[in-house]
Amino acid sequence: MSSVPPDSQQPTPDSPLPSALCPPVPRTAVALSLAAMALGLSRFGYSVLLPAMRGDLDWTYTQAGGMNTANAVGYLVGSLTATLAIAALGERRVFSASFALVAVSMLASGLTESYLTLLLLRTVAGVAGATLFIAGGTLVARLAAIAPAPGLVLGIYFAGVGPGILVSALLAPVVLGSTGQWPLGWLTMGGLAAGSAFVAAWASRSIEPAVVPTQSEPAHLGQLGWAIAAFTLYGLGYISYMTFIVAYQRDLGRDVAQVTLFWAVLALAATASGWVWTSLLDRARGGVAFAVLLGILTIGAALPLLSIGTAALLCSAVLFGGSFLSVSAAMTALVRRALPSHQWALGLAAAMTLFALGQIVGPVVTGALADRTGSLEAGLAASVLLLALAALAATRQREATPLNVTS
Repeated sequence: MSSVPPDSQQPTPDSPLPSALCPPVPRTAVALSLAAMALGLSRFGYSVLLPAMRGDLDWTYTQAGGMNTANAVGYLVGSLTATLAIAALGERRVFSASFALVAVSMLASGLTESYLTLLLLRTVAGVAGATLFIAGGTLVARLAAIAPAPGLVLGIYFAGVGPGILVSALLAPVVLGSTGQWPLGWLTMGGLAAGSAFVAAWASRSIEPAVVPTQSEPAHLGQLGWAIAAFTLYGLGYISYMTFIVAYQRDLGRDVAQVTLFWAVLALAATASGWVWTSLLDRARGGVAFAVLLGILTIGAALPLLSIGTAALLCSAVLFGGSFLSVSAAMTALVRRALPSHQWALGLAAAMTLFALGQIVGPVVTGALADRTGSLEAGLAASVLLLALAALAATRQREATPLNVTS
């Protein structure tokens, strides 16, 4: 019987793991997607709680937008420091710790009415959320590298945000139906995230860490320039829609049942998006998938401004919900194809840093326009314009491949 030299069994930094070392991919992807669910709860659950918090705590639209800006500032800090944390502690430890911190920040938000304390907690949630996004995205990109359908793995992970939004939709009748119930929303979401953190942390142990080469060239991020620009504009535009669309409908007189239906449809569309766009993510090259998804997102964001009828709003929920999460999957796919595996965290961090800058500006501008005009329409119209510009930028992105030569 022939023997295989031990060195030949070791994976190189950019080669798939041997089949004996491969974790059960679909099950692991679903478990890791619980992190995306927690991000959905933390980031978008606030949109459902916002009308109740604004009414109970007597906030202006600018104050309400300031909460998401604080979250985005935290995202910026987390994006800038995530690669340092991963280098020091490893992807799996950072993934588990940041997941736990996201859960704690939500639980604590249900225990205070202080604006400054809530502002601080939203900032902490942002720092932890960005770190979780980058660490989780790197782990799932590594999982996709050994999967026969990498687009499906990426789609499953990012579509995990959908169930998080759905949970917040189920909370809407309780939170919006009576005063003083928004703390219950935070406590419920935080408790669910805390339980999910244990499952995801356990699943992450099956993924082998990156093999860092002894010598490598710096990451060539310039080849992803147009994609990162599009991702920045996407951050500017989509966050305003997700922050204020519920408040916009409430301001127009739509009742709790109608808002709950809208949010639930958006969540279900988001959950299904992981499977809907698998072929596009696997086959499209360059910025094609990016541009298609951003184009659909733009149409979805524009519909509520064209009509406030039930049909238009539900179509908006389907189009927006069915595409916005897959934009992150498309960005991750581009990073995975353009950079060697040990630089994936760096590539995602670069994209997330500018994305976070976009999120800082978006909610404040929308809130300020709403306060000045007395309506959210102007801010939402600006969101549509930014998403359209993002789609145009994405069309300029060309296919990129790793340029590093490792030894």
